[in-house]
Amino acid sequence: MLSFLVLLQGYHLLAGEFVGFGTMVGVAVLVCILTAVSAHLLWPKLSARNERP
Repeated sequence: MLSFLVLLQGYHLLAGEFVGFGTMVGVAVLVCILTAVSAHLLWPKLSARNERP
């Protein structure tokens, strides 16, 4: 989530356009939720790979 917000700040600095606080918060929350869900779903597959010899 932090990298997304850093990219958004870079967009503000380079393009000079303000997206809007509500949009920034909404997309940041969406990125956080998608990251948490994908990490939860991928955890069994990744941990099984780490246990193989």
